[in-house]
Amino acid sequence: MKHLKIFWVFVALAFLGGACSPARERFNVYLLAEEAPLDLLVKGDLENLPLEESPFLSEKDLVWYDPATHEMELTEEAFQRVADLEVPVSGGPAFVVCVGPERIYGGAFWVLYSSLSYDGVVIEQPLGTEDRPLRIQLGYPESPKLFAGVDLRSDPRIIEALRQSGKLRE
Repeated sequence: MKHLKIFWVFVALAFLGGACSPARERFNVYLLAEEAPLDLLVKGDLENLPLEESPFLSEKDLVWYDPATHEMELTEEAFQRVADLEVPVSGGPAFVVCVGPERIYGGAFWVLYSSLSYDGVVIEQPLGTEDRPLRIQLGYPESPKLFAGVDLRSDPRIIEALRQSGKLRE
């Protein structure tokens, strides 16, 4: 009977692959495991989107996060991961911000030289090492008028997770 319980725990963990981290206080940013229309992120339809197994960015990658401006300083290694992403001018890859197992909001990486607009949450890919800190912004180009979703960047779960991890800049 004990072996059967262990078996079902492993089965459940296997099905959780691509889910947000089960650790309650963890702040993570996951890339989507498969391409999806970016408008799904704006609509907030996140639950059925398949995520990569491991976070692309985690609270360990943050040096600090400013909740007033939504700027963040990343470690050198994490900054390089963002700089090395293949980001088409049409936007992407898409990401989902999670706190523990909860998916809070989605967005997309964008390049500064894109002529296409986007009405969702955006992290602009840096062109060089001087493009610091990174900022999570509303729309591309950034515009509250262009942004079509609900701004969840200051969701209390995110702020509390970052406060608990010591990364919140207040």
